[in-house]
Amino acid sequence: MASRLLEHPAGENIAGRLKNKKKRKRKKHMISAEDKHQIFTLFMKAENGDAVKADPVLYVIAGGIGAGKTTFRKERIKKGRLPETAVLHDPDSVMTALPGYNRTLEISCDPAHAFSEWEMPARMLAEEILSAAIWMRRDVIYERSCALDTAPEFLRTAREDGYRIDMALIHTDLDTAIARARHREEIEGRHTPPDLVRERHTALLNLWPQYRNLADNITIYDNSDSANPFQPVFTATGEDETVYADGIYRRFFCAKN
Repeated sequence: MASRLLEHPAGENIAGRLKNKKKRKRKKHMISAEDKHQIFTLFMKAENGDAVKADPVLYVIAGGIGAGKTTFRKERIKKGRLPETAVLHDPDSVMTALPGYNRTLEISCDPAHAFSEWEMPARMLAEEILSAAIWMRRDVIYERSCALDTAPEFLRTAREDGYRIDMALIHTDLDTAIARARHREEIEGRHTPPDLVRERHTALLNLWPQYRNLADNITIYDNSDSANPFQPVFTATGEDETVYADGIYRRFFCAKN
């Protein structure tokens, strides 16, 4: 089982990004063995044998740039709707936990520089943690955009290997997503081109039919209005479907089915 899943990048095009990094000739940062062990321990969470399950669940939190995935995840854990014992797959969380990233940030006082230096090492370590969690049949919270073709391939393989797929797709209107990306740049110094926001927004909508068929349970939430966050739009378990916000569903998702 593990060898098959290890062949799959976890929903993002790692090879392509590595190629781009080589072109830029950026200094390569290495994560020390001690730091790697520390991060593995932090994210894998020392658990007893009960954490290894015969019917593990992949809790997918998908959404474009600026959708609010991290906020959604934290709120759901706080409310007991996501398990605290699940292994989190989120490269950004791995990066901010890395001592090397934090040292670079402290020295440079430049979040954009620290991000650019440590993005790929953190991403690759996050993939290793994910592969270990899958191999151990742990519940996983998979927090990624899921806007690339490799994402449904990974979920399909996980399901074939015995994982149940419980998916939350966080939707925002495009203008809101672009505005949030700009705000994040002001706060964190991470530049995200508006064209990339548009590209991921469109790609995720185009992949929606695959996710509808892959997930055992799936719910679409609209997070365009910060005053009324995460409003349910659509939910389905198997063939049973419920539409809560007909206008949003018909405009963005119904035509994709």
